[in-house]
Amino acid sequence: MIVEILLLLIIMLLVVDNKIPVAVCDQHTVVSISVDGQAKLSAFSVDDGSYDNCSDIYYSIRRMDTYCDPADTLFTDTITFCCDDINTSQMVELKVTDVLGYYNTCMVSVTIQEKYHL
Repeated sequence: MIVEILLLLIIMLLVVDNKIPVAVCDQHTVVSISVDGQAKLSAFSVDDGSYDNCSDIYYSIRRMDTYCDPADTLFTDTITFCCDDINTSQMVELKVTDVLGYYNTCMVSVTIQEKYHL
């Protein structure tokens, strides 16, 4: 008699992501005011290799102070510099957030220059 034994093994594995992403910023970047009197800077453009151990990350950026649009002090995809910023260095904060909402930040010094004489 052939005895068949059916062995069913179920393994339940729970992966828990309890680590914040790692934010890595450029130390310094330069933007140029264009003929329209503005310069845009995206969050991704100041990233220097940020990562998370389990998921994709989302980038946002904000200015610490502003002479231009007060909304730029809130985290968003892109911030704006204007003529009042020419020949200054401004600190901006990059925020990287994973799919669970964990986040980390880093700071970048941005020098604003004038390409065209307005």
